[in-house]
Amino acid sequence: MLLDRAIAFFVQAQLRDQLPDAYLRRARASRSTGNDTAALSDYDNALREVNAQRNMIGSDLQLRFLDTAAQVIDESIDFHLARGSIREALAIADRTRELREMPPISAPPSRERQVLPATAVIEYVVLPHSIAIFCVTEGQISVQKVPMEREDLAQRIASFEESIRRRVPLDQITPEATALFTLLIAPVQSRLSRIDQIVIVPDRQLFSVPFAALYDAASARYLAEEFTIRFAPASSAVDQATANGALQPALVVADPTTPNLPRLPASMREGERIAASYGAITLSGDTATRKRFLGAATDSALIHYAGHADSDAGDSYGALLLAGANGDSGVLASSDIAALRLSKHPLVVLAACGSFRGGSTHVGGMSSLARAFLLAGARAVAGSLWEIDDDVAAALFLRFHEHLQAGESPACAVRNAQIEMIHASDPRLRHPATWAPVELLSSF
Repeated sequence: MLLDRAIAFFVQAQLRDQLPDAYLRRARASRSTGNDTAALSDYDNALREVNAQRNMIGSDLQLRFLDTAAQVIDESIDFHLARGSIREALAIADRTRELREMPPISAPPSRERQVLPATAVIEYVVLPHSIAIFCVTEGQISVQKVPMEREDLAQRIASFEESIRRRVPLDQITPEATALFTLLIAPVQSRLSRIDQIVIVPDRQLFSVPFAALYDAASARYLAEEFTIRFAPASSAVDQATANGALQPALVVADPTTPNLPRLPASMREGERIAASYGAITLSGDTATRKRFLGAATDSALIHYAGHADSDAGDSYGALLLAGANGDSGVLASSDIAALRLSKHPLVVLAACGSFRGGSTHVGGMSSLARAFLLAGARAVAGSLWEIDDDVAAALFLRFHEHLQAGESPACAVRNAQIEMIHASDPRLRHPATWAPVELLSSF
């Protein structure tokens, strides 16, 4: 009765930021008394309010709202899974991650999900005490729920990432890579026997996992050797066929002059070679200013950026660091990138530090430089989870472009460049620290 009165008051007083929490509490009360119909209605009400308000809440209320929204989404998904409503649970997870405004989160999918032949979409939801692993193949959706405490998962992932980044010996990395394969891939492995490509939709801590380096002990191969891997912001973004498209006109940015940061000679050489192969517009050194980049990027079908980036640039979730000029700092924040209109839907290659890293909330997916380019209209973004040494990064991205120009899709080009690194004679190139953090995020 108290919750009924509170909700009525919040509606009448236009205190709508209070409604998600109130509906959530009433849903819990109904669920605890066995009234699933009332609980379902209030979970839907809470989700509807989250969807309506997530872009309108002021900064003073943002943290509390996001915390409540995360609980609403977690519990709604868990409630539907407990009822065996797999499609509804996946629809809720997916709608929270869409790049742009969508119908209410609680709405079920209006049509069957269309997935390409020989392709599987694996979408993860990290719940407080388990991981829900959805697997979508042509005409079929399944889910496996794996027991795992969220804090324990975060520790495992952090340890694995740190081992790779510190380039510890492979015999020490392999057990961790195998354990994460067993946790994240093995539960749906039976669905992958006729699959060539997997599209991964991560969640929470899983955005930090270099999936390409997960290790299948049975086949003694990395995941990148078994499948072409690409990432998507939501499983509904996989309905369209491919991220292929024109590669010209091309724009190459190589080693912009940035104060207090070292020059990147290998990136300069990398950029010059790539520009020559495409007949591209080239911006380098002092000429690689923010103004010139913005002027050229909007009409480019391929953008290759080889320079410094700041993946921890405060609330902007990252920035490209271009050359300063006439009082302009040269900092191009992800919020500025997202506001662009990239009319030719380019393939964007970010050969820069941590372009896939950013702040993760369960309400709207991970914010990052890569996601910002998708919002601006890019069809796909190749980038990295963390810092890669300049010289080995140049070697990998040059091979990526060679495969791309041979007619391969961006995802296949990433994979084949990684496989060449895995089997290279140079131990620095072979180590997962060189190739594992490179990923492809696509909205097509």
